[in-house]
Amino acid sequence: MGFDPTGDTLAVTFSAVPDPWSLATAGGALWVTTDAAGGIFALDPPSGDLVRQVAWGTTPFAIAAGP
Repeated sequence: MGFDPTGDTLAVTFSAVPDPWSLATAGGALWVTTDAAGGIFALDPPSGDLVRQVAWGTTPFAIAAGP
């Protein structure tokens, strides 16, 4: 779930990723690894929509972004 940082209200619900494991932000997307599907998902932060899915051979337990 995404929360409004200026208050205590729910801003968006991300339901496209089953069993989310780890998060990173890069390129304007929220990148999420999942234990269930063995992949990496990119979500649009304002809407929570799935914008990209990267197939991965094994379960990625962590994700990081850098310059």
